[in-house]
Amino acid sequence: MASGQAAQGAAVLRTLWERHTAAALAVVGALCSCARSLQTRAVQTADAAACGELRSLAVAMRGEQGVMRHHVVGLLAHHVTLCFFAKVAEPVRRPTQLYGFHLLDLCGEDELQQLHALLGGGVGGARRDAFALMVKEWRAKHKYEGAT
Repeated sequence: MASGQAAQGAAVLRTLWERHTAAALAVVGALCSCARSLQTRAVQTADAAACGELRSLAVAMRGEQGVMRHHVVGLLAHHVTLCFFAKVAEPVRRPTQLYGFHLLDLCGEDELQQLHALLGGGVGGARRDAFALMVKEWRAKHKYEGAT
């Protein structure tokens, strides 16, 4: 799927989400898949438009925090793996960081603990360390200030 198609698909899903929340609950999986695809393309191709759409998706998800908190673990695991182990181009570094912060806004303490455990395996705990750094930055720069 080309970056433009992914962004267009995300825009359609976001519009559906905002206008028809009950119907949108049926497409949460598609929304999450689209968000992962957009994020991958944003990081790999330094696509600022995809970053803007990611931010819009994260803001739309915030309105349905009760539903999205069950899916945010997978989105954040993808975010940590992608952004901390790939060279993120400067034009998209801050927008992808803000997207991660918006995802963290959807988390409760249970989800943070689940991610901490989930990211511990595999690469010798490097993903867990990257996640801990991200949470520390989120608490210092975003959580209480809401800096965007």
